[in-house]
Amino acid sequence: MRLIIDSHLDLAWNALAWKRDLTLPLGDMNAAEADFHDSPARSRATVSLPEMRAGGVAVALATLMARYAPVTPDLDPLIASLNHRTQDIAYGVARGQLAYYEALAARNEVALIQTKHELLAHWQQWVEAAATDRLPIGLILAMEGCDAIVDPSQTQHWFDLGLRVASLVHYGRSAYAVGTGQEGPLSPRGRKMLQAFQQAGILLDVTHLCDQSFAEAMDCYDGPLLASHNNCRALVPGQ
Repeated sequence: MRLIIDSHLDLAWNALAWKRDLTLPLGDMNAAEADFHDSPARSRATVSLPEMRAGGVAVALATLMARYAPVTPDLDPLIASLNHRTQDIAYGVARGQLAYYEALAARNEVALIQTKHELLAHWQQWVEAAATDRLPIGLILAMEGCDAIVDPSQTQHWFDLGLRVASLVHYGRSAYAVGTGQEGPLSPRGRKMLQAFQQAGILLDVTHLCDQSFAEAMDCYDGPLLASHNNCRALVPGQ
């Protein structure tokens, strides 16, 4: 089997906001949503931990995702579950998502990977395994939009908790940058956040940055980066 690293999966959000038991076989998980009508995506999930094992997904960048953004009654309730009125609330939600991953790790469903040594050892375990159906899936913590980092000075705290990859923004405006759907610059706090990423050793994910914020980030950030889930404009026009 050819092994795969999935560079972006919102596993904790699916579990905590969508109430999905990701340890179930995919068919069982979708069947459990047959009577839910809050989103057209119900009963159409494509990811569960057994499905990942069957597909040879040995490692995934698993997100922590909580936005400091307006909470309005017109939002789809599942999308609205991403938005929070303060960064302190976003921090608490992201810590809860981390606790979910830790609970999965305690049951050996996943392995939380923080170092190069841990990654190589985990990968070798999968390479040498006769079967993958009982192996833990390696998770590298990634934050999509970093509103849950309440201040740049808190970055080292998150690194100590295991965070290794982060982006500045998701959709719209965050405390630190402007993302998909809008246009604008990095905030002064966003520039300080990039410095904090470099000092802590957190990779910058440039996905969702609008053009101006992306260009400014490239001008002031010298650390390692990746684009985890976006396409080039030749294939997909627009943001």
